[in-house]
Amino acid sequence: MIRLILFAALSTLFIHHPVFAYYPELAYQLRKDRWEGIQPRPVSGDLGIELLSAVVDYTEPQTSFPATNKILFYLTNPAQIDLTVRELSPKKYYLLNRVKEKETWRQGFNPYQWSAETVLKPLNLKINQLGAVARVNRLENHPEERIAPVVLYHSTYPSKITGYRFTFKVGTDADLDYVIYSDNNSALLSKKELGKRTGGEPFVILWDCSEAPAGHYELVVDGHSLRDNSPLHQSVKFYHQPEIKGKF
Repeated sequence: MIRLILFAALSTLFIHHPVFAYYPELAYQLRKDRWEGIQPRPVSGDLGIELLSAVVDYTEPQTSFPATNKILFYLTNPAQIDLTVRELSPKKYYLLNRVKEKETWRQGFNPYQWSAETVLKPLNLKINQLGAVARVNRLENHPEERIAPVVLYHSTYPSKITGYRFTFKVGTDADLDYVIYSDNNSALLSKKELGKRTGGEPFVILWDCSEAPAGHYELVVDGHSLRDNSPLHQSVKFYHQPEIKGKF
């Protein structure tokens, strides 16, 4: 029975992932301190709004594949982090998660790096095709998302953070809008209509924070399903630390 189940799973991978058929070593598996590789396309019945990525709006030029990709994220206090890196427009279904770097990450900027040659290079996936999200103390079951925005880079990181790029996906066709608050004083900083969004297709919210001081902020996405008019809601809370100081 176990062999039949394993055969069925591998057959599904061969059908949906032709790269895996030639390179089974690229399958999603434990690699040192992380799980990484091609993961079978998930079947999800969730019709809500899903946060796929929360990164600093920064793109480092990449003409060739570096040896490593790197991450930085800032914490106001030591915390447990659930770190995920994924392909944003899924064609090869790349996923990295379950990072075992540290049980508790420290206050301040935290670095992490992983090999770009093991999986990303054979898949020809560059860093600008990836998204990342660092969820803070996820085991505490907060009703909203609490995240630490991620800097994705391979060699040089920005000295100042002037913008963020949030990527979401909604499980059903929907009409949406969003607002951004300063969580320090509940001041409304930005409000925009997103309009109609197609279920299953990622969409991006950009926030220019070049004038925003360090502090806590909240992004709220609201709307309704076009299928049955049911309400949709997602809240993302994060800390904005504009200056990156130190060597990582």
